[in-house]
Amino acid sequence: MTKKKVFTGGIVIAVLALMLFMAGISFAGNLEPSAAPAPTMKTLEQIYIKLVKICEKTTGCTYTAGDGVCDRTLGETCSNSVADCPCLATICGDGTCNGTETTASCAADCTSRFTVLTDSPYNGVVVRDNSTSLVWERSTDPTGRNWYDANTYCSNLTLGGKDDWYLPAKDELFSLVDTTQTNPSLPLGHPFQNVQSGYYWSSTIVADNPNFALDVDFINGNVLSNLRNIAPLYVRCVRGGQ
Repeated sequence: MTKKKVFTGGIVIAVLALMLFMAGISFAGNLEPSAAPAPTMKTLEQIYIKLVKICEKTTGCTYTAGDGVCDRTLGETCSNSVADCPCLATICGDGTCNGTETTASCAADCTSRFTVLTDSPYNGVVVRDNSTSLVWERSTDPTGRNWYDANTYCSNLTLGGKDDWYLPAKDELFSLVDTTQTNPSLPLGHPFQNVQSGYYWSSTIVADNPNFALDVDFINGNVLSNLRNIAPLYVRCVRGGQ
C-alpha cells in the first residue's frame, strides 16, 4: 500500500511539473518578431554616430587616446592614435595615410611628404615620412659619435613610447635627401628640428673595407665613408612604420 501511494504521488508531481512547463511556454509567447523592423528603426552604429554628432555640437568632445577604443567618428586613426587604431590594413581613400601607403601609392590619403605624429604616445617627437612609411626622430641629438656609439645610441633609445629604434641603412637615410637643397639637403618645409648640417652615420659597412661605414652628407646630399671607430658624426635614428 505504501509503494502504491509513493508511485501515485510521483505521477502527480510529474504531471504538475509538465503543466507548469507548458504554462511557462504560453506566458513567454513567440520570441520571433511579429513583423519586419520599421524603416525608422536605427542600428547601434547609427545611434552611436548620432550621439557623437550631438556631443560635438554641445560639448566639443574628442576621442581619448589610449582608452582601447578606436573612435573613428571622432577623428581617431592609426596615424594619430596607433594604440587604439592599429594600422592593420591599408585602404586607399579612407582618409588615413597608414600601413604601406605612400604619397606615390595613395595621394588621396598621403597628401604631404611628412606627418608629425602628435598624439600619445608620440607627442610630437617623431616624424613619419609618408613616401617610405619610415618614422624618424624629429630632433637631432647634437652630439657627434663614432659608428659603434651611434649604433648603441639608437638601440638604447626610447622615444615616442617606442624602443625599437635603430641606425638607418644608407638607402633609408639617403631617402630623406633632397639634392636640390643644400645646408641642409632636406625637402623644403620639412618638420625636423635641431637639424645639424653635417655628416650622419648609416649602418651600412663598406663591403671591401669593413673598417669603414657609409655616411650621408646633409650639407650637399652626398654619400661618403668614414672610419667606424674614429669619426664623430651625427645620428638620426629610425624605426619601421607606426
